[in-house]
Amino acid sequence: MTPIRWAALWFVLLGSLPSFARPADSSEATLTVLLFNNSLASPDTLTRTEEATDDIFRKSGIRLAWTDCPPMPGSVRARLCRDESVPGEIRVRILDRQFRNYLPDNAFGFAVPPVWANVYYQPALRLARSFTNSESSVSVILSCLVAHEIGLLLLGPNAHAVDGIMTARWEVGQIQQAMG
Repeated sequence: MTPIRWAALWFVLLGSLPSFARPADSSEATLTVLLFNNSLASPDTLTRTEEATDDIFRKSGIRLAWTDCPPMPGSVRARLCRDESVPGEIRVRILDRQFRNYLPDNAFGFAVPPVWANVYYQPALRLARSFTNSESSVSVILSCLVAHEIGLLLLGPNAHAVDGIMTARWEVGQIQQAMG
């Protein structure tokens, strides 16, 4: 059983996360994810990122229920996005770039337990361009980064693995595999 699936089952069995639940007629757990775009990423890029992140988690038996949070507080969804988070809810923030030198230059994101997964758009875009000479594959890179940061929230700060999506330092081979 994969670590993410184990974490999903742990939360479901304990019942400590109300929105992280397993419907009676489904073998998948559901995790609510609110997406905040504080970057230049287009809506199309974010949609592709959500779909690719869904594919990653689906392999672990977890379904993601996305809510795109508007930048302006006037919409119907704005209240959900402004309210204090509830157990079982993850908030993903796509940031344009690092604004301060809190993290090493090669950091593509960070998690702030218990609910914030933060990913940098500009470094992901540069990485996508360096491997494909195109911006179209940035959603693949973003989805891997988002899945990694959500994984840290679910599994804890010591969840880095030797390989795969949870590795602490991604090498060229892993990036090429993700892009393939």
